[in-house]
Amino acid sequence: MSQNEKPLLSVVLLSYNSKHFLEQFLPPLIKHTPDQFEIVVVNNGSTDDTESYLNNNFPEVRTIKIEKNKGFTNGYVESLKQIDAKYYCLISSDIEVTENWAQPVVELMEKETLALKLMLDSQSTRVAHSIREALREGRLSYRLSIEQAADYIGVSARTLNRYLAKEGTHFKNLLNEERIALANKLLVQSSSCLEDIAQDVGYSSRRSFDRAFSLAVGYSPAQVRNKGVFSSQIS
Repeated sequence: MSQNEKPLLSVVLLSYNSKHFLEQFLPPLIKHTPDQFEIVVVNNGSTDDTESYLNNNFPEVRTIKIEKNKGFTNGYVESLKQIDAKYYCLISSDIEVTENWAQPVVELMEKETLALKLMLDSQSTRVAHSIREALREGRLSYRLSIEQAADYIGVSARTLNRYLAKEGTHFKNLLNEERIALANKLLVQSSSCLEDIAQDVGYSSRRSFDRAFSLAVGYSPAQVRNKGVFSSQIS
């Protein structure tokens, strides 16, 4: 991450006279936190040698010095004024993290943020778009169930159905449209066999793929492959 790049996540560690904790828990925090996330140690008015220890041993870690101890809550409040990130994870100096700890935290924050946006949007016009985008970008599988889609959005399956109904669609139609659109492209642009394409776009068998594709497009997958037909019905 470049110095001018806004981090997705800032891990903010508040420390007051806790050099002994930093010696034990800061190294694994650095080791197990991806480089694209920022670690910030807040020296909350420490009177021990926390400052020199950090400077001498972890010069790559950003530090914020508060001259007078502000306490737990105000220490974080004061330091966060100086940190610019999309998300913040506040931890104490005596917390030990393990491998791969950070990504699930970010994924949960992303999910909760999306759910909040949807909740605040009374028209709920972004739900179908969010699912389509996640499918196209590989964040959701084309073997997606409605429960998995609802979990991604951060709502129940029933609520997801209600959101989609407001947009004039429902889950099965949305998923089938995306499957057919991808299949159209693969039939024209790839050399994969029809059985593999059926699997890639989420169908359980070549037969179910043929039936769904023909109903949606008006041509069989084999016709598209053999004759180079590309339906204008799927954009």
